[in-house]
Amino acid sequence: MKRFTMTAIAGIALFLIGCAPTQALRNVADMSDSMSRIGANTGATNNSTGTGVYQGGAGDMHYIQDDDWFYSDREFETGWIRVELAKMLQAATPETKNEAKFMDVKDGKEVWSQHYWKTRIAQPSEIKMGAIMVIFDYSRGDRYIRPEDQEKARTDNWFMAKITDVSTLYQNYVMVSGGYKVNTDNLRVIVR
Repeated sequence: MKRFTMTAIAGIALFLIGCAPTQALRNVADMSDSMSRIGANTGATNNSTGTGVYQGGAGDMHYIQDDDWFYSDREFETGWIRVELAKMLQAATPETKNEAKFMDVKDGKEVWSQHYWKTRIAQPSEIKMGAIMVIFDYSRGDRYIRPEDQEKARTDNWFMAKITDVSTLYQNYVMVSGGYKVNTDNLRVIVR
């Protein structure tokens, strides 16, 4: 009986030891799935390669995420206009008079607007006379520069203007409507 009990205990112990790594792997897999769901809901990413992510923060070099939009209370015509960074909550439909619903990322305010744009960082070939761009509203010296960190990008101001002079393009800046000098790495082209 003593021999049977020792054998049974040893067998149970080996069974438990054998199961422990499997359960631990299941827990890691469950935790990974949870992190992916959280990331999807917040716009964060768990991408260790850095692809599509700038210096560990969410978004591109300007910290703008794939689901970010810019909106305004009016259409761009001349000069410049202020634009706000937001998440789209509801797409425009004929029933909403072609207005989409947005949540401003600065203060969580929900607004409806017909004037909204999807953007991406401008490529060199897109930086030309007459192109309408979205620009981070922060200057150092006499030039407007790109956001230095995610917090500034997502809480400071942005504006929309038209490129009016490219004669200084070789010095990596252009002039936009309103007479502002903007570094070429601070230009976002409208894709919608």
